[in-house]
Amino acid sequence: MLRPTLKEMLAGMQRTILESLLPELSSPYAQYQATTTVGMLTFLTNWLDALPAYDAGEIADLRETFNSLHALIDSQELKGAGLAETAKRAFAAANFTPPDRRAMESAMGEMAAALVLKRLAGPGAEIVRGYMRRHLERMRTLGGGMIPGA
Repeated sequence: MLRPTLKEMLAGMQRTILESLLPELSSPYAQYQATTTVGMLTFLTNWLDALPAYDAGEIADLRETFNSLHALIDSQELKGAGLAETAKRAFAAANFTPPDRRAMESAMGEMAAALVLKRLAGPGAEIVRGYMRRHLERMRTLGGGMIPGA
Protein backbone atom coordinates (compact mmCIF):
# COMPACT_ATOMS: atom_id res chain seq x y z
CA MET A 1 0.00 0.00 0.00
CA LEU A 2 1.24 3.45 -0.85
CA ARG A 3 1.70 5.93 1.95
CA PRO A 4 0.13 8.22 2.81
CA THR A 5 -3.26 6.67 2.10
CA LEU A 6 -6.17 8.84 1.01
CA LYS A 7 -7.64 8.57 4.52
CA GLU A 8 -4.35 9.69 6.03
CA MET A 9 -4.18 12.67 3.68
CA LEU A 10 -7.73 13.70 4.60
CA ALA A 11 -6.91 13.33 8.31
CA GLY A 12 -3.81 15.49 7.79
CA MET A 13 -5.89 18.20 6.12
CA GLN A 14 -8.31 18.09 9.04
CA ARG A 15 -5.49 18.46 11.57
CA THR A 16 -3.95 21.33 9.60
CA ILE A 17 -7.24 23.20 9.57
CA LEU A 18 -7.98 22.58 13.25
CA GLU A 19 -4.49 23.01 14.67
CA SER A 20 -2.88 25.59 12.38
CA LEU A 21 -5.50 27.57 10.49
CA LEU A 22 -8.45 27.82 12.86
CA PRO A 23 -6.49 29.48 15.72
CA GLU A 24 -5.33 32.17 13.27
CA LEU A 25 -8.80 33.04 12.01
CA SER A 26 -10.38 36.06 13.70
CA SER A 27 -13.64 36.19 11.77
CA PRO A 28 -16.51 34.06 13.14
CA TYR A 29 -17.54 33.43 9.54
CA ALA A 30 -14.08 32.13 8.60
CA GLN A 31 -14.01 29.98 11.76
CA TYR A 32 -17.39 28.51 10.83
CA GLN A 33 -16.18 27.80 7.29
CA ALA A 34 -13.08 26.07 8.62
CA THR A 35 -15.03 23.84 11.02
CA THR A 36 -17.60 23.06 8.31
CA THR A 37 -14.75 21.99 6.02
CA VAL A 38 -13.40 19.70 8.74
CA GLY A 39 -16.87 18.17 9.05
CA MET A 40 -17.05 17.61 5.31
CA LEU A 41 -13.63 15.95 5.31
CA THR A 42 -14.78 13.68 8.15
CA PHE A 43 -17.88 12.77 6.16
CA LEU A 44 -15.80 11.96 3.06
CA THR A 45 -13.35 9.90 5.09
CA ASN A 46 -16.22 7.79 6.41
CA TRP A 47 -17.51 7.25 2.86
CA LEU A 48 -14.23 5.79 1.63
CA ASP A 49 -14.86 2.39 3.20
CA ALA A 50 -18.52 2.21 2.16
CA LEU A 51 -18.11 3.40 -1.45
CA PRO A 52 -16.94 0.13 -3.08
CA ALA A 53 -19.94 -1.79 -1.71
CA TYR A 54 -22.27 1.04 -2.73
CA ASP A 55 -20.88 1.06 -6.28
CA ALA A 56 -21.12 -2.73 -6.60
CA GLY A 57 -24.72 -2.67 -5.36
CA GLU A 58 -25.64 0.14 -7.72
CA ILE A 59 -24.16 -1.60 -10.77
CA ALA A 60 -25.77 -4.93 -9.88
CA ASP A 61 -29.16 -3.28 -9.35
CA LEU A 62 -28.98 -1.34 -12.61
CA ARG A 63 -28.03 -4.53 -14.42
CA GLU A 64 -30.89 -6.48 -12.85
CA THR A 65 -33.35 -3.65 -13.53
CA PHE A 66 -32.49 -3.41 -17.21
CA ASN A 67 -32.49 -7.18 -17.57
CA SER A 68 -36.05 -7.10 -16.16
CA LEU A 69 -37.06 -4.28 -18.50
CA HIS A 70 -35.68 -6.23 -21.46
CA ALA A 71 -38.77 -8.45 -21.42
CA LEU A 72 -40.86 -5.31 -22.07
CA ILE A 73 -38.81 -3.90 -24.97
CA ASP A 74 -41.51 -4.75 -27.51
CA SER A 75 -44.34 -3.68 -25.20
CA GLN A 76 -46.70 -0.86 -26.06
CA GLU A 77 -45.76 0.72 -22.74
CA LEU A 78 -42.12 1.33 -23.66
CA LYS A 79 -42.84 2.06 -27.31
CA GLY A 80 -45.57 4.55 -26.40
CA ALA A 81 -43.24 6.29 -23.98
CA GLY A 82 -40.49 6.43 -26.61
CA LEU A 83 -38.26 4.28 -24.41
CA ALA A 84 -37.89 1.06 -26.41
CA GLU A 85 -34.53 2.11 -27.90
CA THR A 86 -33.38 3.44 -24.55
CA ALA A 87 -34.22 0.08 -22.96
CA LYS A 88 -32.31 -1.76 -25.72
CA ARG A 89 -29.22 0.40 -25.23
CA ALA A 90 -29.46 0.01 -21.45
CA PHE A 91 -29.79 -3.78 -21.72
CA ALA A 92 -26.68 -3.89 -23.91
CA ALA A 93 -24.80 -1.58 -21.51
CA ALA A 94 -25.84 -3.74 -18.55
CA ASN A 95 -24.43 -6.82 -20.20
CA PHE A 96 -21.08 -5.38 -21.31
CA THR A 97 -18.04 -6.67 -19.47
CA PRO A 98 -17.60 -4.61 -17.39
CA PRO A 99 -21.08 -3.03 -17.45
CA ASP A 100 -21.23 0.51 -18.85
CA ARG A 101 -22.44 2.31 -15.74
CA ARG A 102 -22.57 5.72 -17.39
CA ALA A 103 -24.86 4.44 -20.15
CA MET A 104 -27.05 2.63 -17.62
CA GLU A 105 -27.36 5.74 -15.44
CA SER A 106 -28.19 7.86 -18.47
CA ALA A 107 -30.91 5.43 -19.53
CA MET A 108 -32.30 5.33 -15.99
CA GLY A 109 -32.45 9.12 -16.04
CA GLU A 110 -34.60 8.96 -19.19
CA MET A 111 -36.80 6.29 -17.61
CA ALA A 112 -37.22 8.29 -14.39
CA ALA A 113 -38.08 11.44 -16.36
CA ALA A 114 -40.73 9.52 -18.33
CA LEU A 115 -42.12 8.22 -15.05
CA VAL A 116 -42.35 11.71 -13.55
CA LEU A 117 -43.94 13.07 -16.72
CA LYS A 118 -46.46 10.21 -16.59
CA ARG A 119 -45.38 8.85 -19.97
CA LEU A 120 -44.45 5.54 -18.36
CA ALA A 121 -47.19 3.55 -16.64
CA GLY A 122 -47.62 -0.17 -16.12
CA PRO A 123 -45.15 -2.99 -15.41
CA GLY A 124 -42.18 -0.96 -16.68
CA ALA A 125 -43.08 1.92 -14.39
CA GLU A 126 -43.15 -0.46 -11.42
CA ILE A 127 -39.71 -1.82 -12.33
CA VAL A 128 -38.32 1.74 -12.52
CA ARG A 129 -40.01 2.75 -9.25
CA GLY A 130 -38.52 -0.33 -7.56
CA TYR A 131 -35.04 0.63 -8.72
CA MET A 132 -35.53 4.21 -7.53
CA ARG A 133 -36.63 3.04 -4.06
CA ARG A 134 -33.60 0.75 -3.77
CA HIS A 135 -31.28 3.48 -5.08
CA LEU A 136 -32.54 5.98 -2.50
CA GLU A 137 -32.14 3.43 0.27
CA ARG A 138 -28.52 2.78 -0.83
CA MET A 139 -27.91 6.55 -0.82
CA ARG A 140 -29.38 6.88 2.67
CA THR A 141 -27.22 4.03 3.92
CA LEU A 142 -24.12 5.50 2.30
CA GLY A 143 -24.91 8.95 3.65
CA GLY A 144 -25.31 7.60 7.16
CA GLY A 145 -28.31 9.79 7.90
CA MET A 146 -26.91 12.84 6.11
CA ILE A 147 -29.41 12.48 3.29
CA PRO A 148 -32.94 13.85 3.87
CA GLY A 149 -35.44 11.19 4.78
CA ALA A 150 -32.83 8.87 6.28
